[in-house]
Amino acid sequence: EHACTARLSLTSRGEDGELAVRRAFATCRADGCGRRSHSVQSAIAAKFGEDGPAALPLAYDPDRRTFWQLAAQGLPLCVRDVAVQPRRWALRIGDMLRDLQTVRPPAIPVRTFEDVITIASTGAEIAAAANPGCSARLRAVVDQLRATVPAEVARVLTHGELHASNVRADGPILRLIDFDGAALGDPLADRASLVAALVDRGYEADLDDL
Repeated sequence: EHACTARLSLTSRGEDGELAVRRAFATCRADGCGRRSHSVQSAIAAKFGEDGPAALPLAYDPDRRTFWQLAAQGLPLCVRDVAVQPRRWALRIGDMLRDLQTVRPPAIPVRTFEDVITIASTGAEIAAAANPGCSARLRAVVDQLRATVPAEVARVLTHGELHASNVRADGPILRLIDFDGAALGDPLADRASLVAALVDRGYEADLDDL
């Protein structure tokens, strides 16, 4: 299969003798993307510790292509909460992404604008095959993207698949999960991805506030 995930409970005894239980995940991916997640999350943990913008990694087993990590504390980002206080959440998410962009993990791939066009084109063709009535509009969107080549910018670490379910709100701390698509890319890529995902989930407030 492409991937499978096991959920575990880890029990440890502290110096005071009290037992502590933490949830963890072990994810095995056929494409080996867990190695990338482990590299990125380890670099984030090395810089920020437990309060960093990512779940804490435990280990990567290359023979089994399995990535072990602690479960991120907190709840998924709620679209309704963002709609009620968009500017507050925009500031919090912006701070989280700025922290992420300062990290430089080793051996991270680069995602160019041409890569983005290829992904969009492939997705449009798949969607058009499933719904032929939308094929013309889908291809027009891809053509518009091709005609709007952004200026070259310094690439930074990007999450690559930023949507509400991949953000965990733990009190004042926001954390990201699922770094399988992480890459060096445009600094605005994650922001655009999150805004598009919020709209897709029913966000109806003024987008200018984000």
